[in-house]
Amino acid sequence: YFTNSYAWKLHKNILLPPISNKPMEWGAHLTREEIAIADYVVGKTGEELGYKKVYGRPNVRVRAAAIFGVGLAKANFFARIFLDALPSDARSFVDFRLRLYIEKLMRVFDLRR
Repeated sequence: YFTNSYAWKLHKNILLPPISNKPMEWGAHLTREEIAIADYVVGKTGEELGYKKVYGRPNVRVRAAAIFGVGLAKANFFARIFLDALPSDARSFVDFRLRLYIEKLMRVFDLRR
């Protein structure tokens, strides 16, 4: 399902320079806090690829949300490895419960609107 051609199609533009005729178009779809979180998480890499950070030093709430979000993503990655090792019935049960738990966590921290 995930082949080199699939990865290339999905990520073919990642190392191209930013599109100059559409600057900040993505900003219309994100809140100020979401932009600040993105700046904090991927700002250095974005700058290396030619993008400019919108915000400077993030506040405590932005840093906490970013660290929590990155932690959830890493936990999800390792949970997938664990789940893939389980028999299909157990995998379905655990996967369903895990998704419910993560949704509740995200609501508590207001990460999903």
